[in-house]
Amino acid sequence: MSNKFSAYTLIEMLVVIAIISVVSIFILPVSINELQKSRLDSTVSDIASELYQFQQNAYARRNNKSYGVAFNQPQQKYTFFIGNSLASAEETSEKILDSKINITQINLSGGATEIVFNAGSFKPSAFGNVFFNDGINSFRLVINSEGLIDYY
Repeated sequence: MSNKFSAYTLIEMLVVIAIISVVSIFILPVSINELQKSRLDSTVSDIASELYQFQQNAYARRNNKSYGVAFNQPQQKYTFFIGNSLASAEETSEKILDSKINITQINLSGGATEIVFNAGSFKPSAFGNVFFNDGINSFRLVINSEGLIDYY
């Protein structure tokens, strides 16, 4: 009776490991980039969604108040507020961006850093773009003069 075992040779195992290593060298950077892009997309989406909610509150005359957001590029934060401006706000909710996400540019009409929706109106007090960046990817939050809020 002969016992015959079939097995992989050491060379075959090394070739498989080498192929897996080469493939992972190309896939890993792409995966990391997609993860970063997803994090930035989620942050800008959350800002756009909350801004939309504040716009709806103003239009519905909720508490008969104005609602707005102020962007602070030097401190990398934004503040949602209830009132005619951040300076005279009755309520504020400050949000600091993740350390890897930056506000790179604020291009709002008249050089403004605040967007206010007055009670009963969809239209913002200032319109334009706010740019966000994570070092690799960029997104732009857009608020047009009619109050359409979008990002891409």
